[in-house]
Amino acid sequence: MAANTAALRWLLPISLALNAFLVGVVIGRFDHRPFGPPPPQEMAERMADGLPAADAALLRQAFAAHSGQFDLADQAMHGFPERIRQVLDAADYDPKALQEVLMEGHAAHDARDEAMSLALLDAAAKMSAEGRRKLAIGRPPPGGPR
Repeated sequence: MAANTAALRWLLPISLALNAFLVGVVIGRFDHRPFGPPPPQEMAERMADGLPAADAALLRQAFAAHSGQFDLADQAMHGFPERIRQVLDAADYDPKALQEVLMEGHAAHDARDEAMSLALLDAAAKMSAEGRRKLAIGRPPPGGPR
């Protein structure tokens, strides 16, 4: 009886996790948005929304100044999901090949984060106190707070 109770206790979380995974797979098959974060210009526009005009211009300029770094990182990420699929689907699966692809993805992600950090550092150093405060507060994600 105790074994049945323990099994039943785990059945619901396992079922929920499996359902969430399957929903993610289905959505992934039909959602054709590009992989990865939005383009830097779009991020800058989202962040600039609600800032004083001069501070918004500084933020856009900082992102533009680092566009080359964003481009290099995005080029490195290009085709990342497909490269993972190819390695996983290969007849002669090679764990080291998967590790290499994943490490390349991490490096590209880190390079993009670095470009974002540098752009924010450049902009914040020139912004007004009000602009920095509004940037810090941000705004809730689309669809309301989570």
